[in-house]
This record gives sequence, C-alpha cells and structure tokens, in this order.
Amino acid sequence: MICPFCDSKYLKIKRKLISPVNKTKYTQWRCLSCDLEFFTPLKFEDVYESEINEHYAGFHKGRTEAPEWILEVAKSLKRKGLSLKNKKILDVGAGDGINFLVLKKYFKVSSDDYYALELDKKSLAVCKRRGIKNTINVHFDKSFKSDFKFDYVFATEVFEHQTNPKEFLDKAFELLKSEGVLILTVPYRHASFMRFKEIPGDIPPHHFLRFSLSFFRRNFNNLILLKTWTSKRKNLKSSAELTSKILLKSKKVYFLFFIPVLLLRVYDYFNGEGIIVLFRKSSKKL
Repeated sequence: MICPFCDSKYLKIKRKLISPVNKTKYTQWRCLSCDLEFFTPLKFEDVYESEINEHYAGFHKGRTEAPEWILEVAKSLKRKGLSLKNKKILDVGAGDGINFLVLKKYFKVSSDDYYALELDKKSLAVCKRRGIKNTINVHFDKSFKSDFKFDYVFATEVFEHQTNPKEFLDKAFELLKSEGVLILTVPYRHASFMRFKEIPGDIPPHHFLRFSLSFFRRNFNNLILLKTWTSKRKNLKSSAELTSKILLKSKKVYFLFFIPVLLLRVYDYFNGEGIIVLFRKSSKKL
C-alpha cells in the first residue's frame, strides 16, 4: 500500500470498517509522510443522483440557504482584496449552483464567465434554472480538457470525495492561468463531527480523504490563506436530535444529549469544523 498523494509507504492503519451505504469493507490509513488520511479501496461510486444521502436530494430541489463555507470563502476573498468580476471561473463539483448565487452577490460575477462542472445531471438542471449558461457534465480527471485557462478554480467540499487527490490537484493547477487562484474547502478531520459523531456521509463511498492543517502546510508553499472555520447556524435541538438518532437510533430522547452537544459546540468554536485553503498556481508543490 502507498499513499495516493505522495506515494509514501510510511503508513499507519487507523481502523477497519464496513460502510452502511454499500456494505463494503474499508481500511482507514494515515500517511506519516504527508499527513493525509484516506480509505481503501479507493474506488469511486456514483452515489449522487440516487439520493442515498439526503444532502443530494437537497441539491436536486435547489438549496435556498447558502452553505457557510462559501460565505466564509467570499468574505476571505474580500479581505484579501481579490476581485472575481470579469474573471473566468470554474466551479468543480458545482452541485446546485449555490456558489454562483453567492459570488454573483458578493462580486457581480457574470454567468458568461462562470463554468459549472458537475457529475450529477439533476443538480446541473438546477444550475441552468439559476442562470448558469456554461454547464459541464463530466468527471473531473486528467482526461478533462478546456480551450482556455481560468482565473479561479473553486472546489468547495469536493476534494474529500476524490480517489486520486494528486491527479485532481494536477488538473486544477493545469487549468489555471499564471498566478491563478485555487480555492478549496474541506471538512477538518479534527472537528467534533469527525471525532465523536461520524455519519455515513463522512465515509466511503461518499468521502475517501480526510485533511488536517498540517497536510497543507507540509505539502504546499506560498499559501495565500489557510484557516479553519466554525458553523454559527447550528441549532442545539436539531444537533441533539441528530446525535440521539446516530447513537440510539431514535430522536425521542434527544434531551439527553443537550449538554454533550453544547460541549462539542464549544470544542468546535476553538478548534474549527472545516478548512479553507487559497493558493496560487505558483504555490504548487507535489
């Protein structure tokens, strides 16, 4: 076994599990060289249009509330003084096009300059209804070609789904103009929901990769931004209900989890739930 990012054999097994989604046996590894965590077998399954995960059903209807990670990204771009107006943008794993609505509001991004790449045809239909003219229904891998380069490539909550992270990043950087910017958001593997109340969507065949801040620090130079962010919207009751459902298979005794969930909320406030990474094409180090 070798690391799918740095090809190191210096690995440690963290655990073995059976996914409740596809009943497949997986092994979770940690690379002691680059600090990536990953699950094997690294075998992609198209689970998105089937709506096995309730989040995908939400994409197919079209979310009305923007995810906090894209709002945090928009604010970070503003603080860095980066302009997206009249810039070519590729949104990899665009989902229902919610990123476009946020970037249009914050930066007056034009649909003519915005390209939504998404494997899920149902989600792409929502993108079109939202006014995105340029939709691309293909896998994002080394075979993907473009007639021009982009100023920005977005991949929000997409990188953790990949089975070949090195190829994914190589392609993203290849598609950028000189000094172009790649924007990633990923779940933080030290967040409470990863450590204490993992759900089926956090493991294969949904997520194959897990990231820490040290992964990005070790493997990339000249990062524009590397930070964690924490949700400010979570409702205490709904979080307690979810925890009760996961642990006891019932929401009825959710009140038993109010205090534990509150403590986890405090933990996340200081620790972070997700990671935002901005880096220029010239920062690539693989």
